Amino acid sequence: MYRRSKFISIRKKDNNKLERIIIGRTEHFQLEFYPTCGFTIKYLLGGYNDYNNPLFIFQFIFGAFYLTLPWKHKFEKDYGHDDPSYGITYHNKSFMFYWNRKCKVKNMFYSYDWIRTSLLLSDGTWEHETKGNSKTFYEEPWLSKQWQIIIPYKHKTSNEGDIDLEITCHITEREWRQKWLKWTKWGARIQRTLDVEFSEEVGPRRGSWKGGVLGTGFDITKTGKIEEGLKRMEKEYNMYSVSWDRQRKIKQIMKK
Repeated sequence: MYRRSKFISIRKKDNNKLERIIIGRTEHFQLEFYPTCGFTIKYLLGGYNDYNNPLFIFQFIFGAFYLTLPWKHKFEKDYGHDDPSYGITYHNKSFMFYWNRKCKVKNMFYSYDWIRTSLLLSDGTWEHETKGNSKTFYEEPWLSKQWQIIIPYKHKTSNEGDIDLEITCHITEREWRQKWLKWTKWGARIQRTLDVEFSEEVGPRRGSWKGGVLGTGFDITKTGKIEEGLKRMEKEYNMYSVSWDRQRKIKQIMKK
């Protein structure tokens, strides 16, 4: 949603929260404000607009200002890399230093490093991949050893009706620890994921040249229950389980 005046354009999201403010917009100059948090001082030789004017970004704690400038720089375009830029950005517990087309990342001591990826096996134990002990869980012998469950589903589509398919589920877990606390689990981040594979393409792009979705994953860290991930999958991909639906109908009949 936009609200315009001679010099100011305000855009809000559907929930009426401020998305951005455009101030003093002309053909080669404008100032944009985004209500985000962070730290950035950065000068880009080529901006994000069609005119390729340079852009200056300034952000200190709250509020990011994007200033498009009314001149141009001559530099060789390289569509395989970003345009040259100079400055510093703090993001995701790391400082990023930009110089021309190079970027050097300096992780802070309190940033998180990956520790392990674990796969739940059919006997109820876990197999761990760690640094220096690499494992390809998507290949044998782990594919035949992993815990999995196969559930019949129906996928509702707008032009093909209900499509029969099966979903195959397995569970993985990942752990990250802060750089200065790798020796202890205190403050560690552990994420358990329900990984889902579809026997056929699903989603609105099914059958198109872009292709549908053949797999996805859902965070079930809080409860550890696969039902939590399956409910999110059903809602996101417009699916329902035939077997579960049958059980629900039986319960309804028994109550009458």
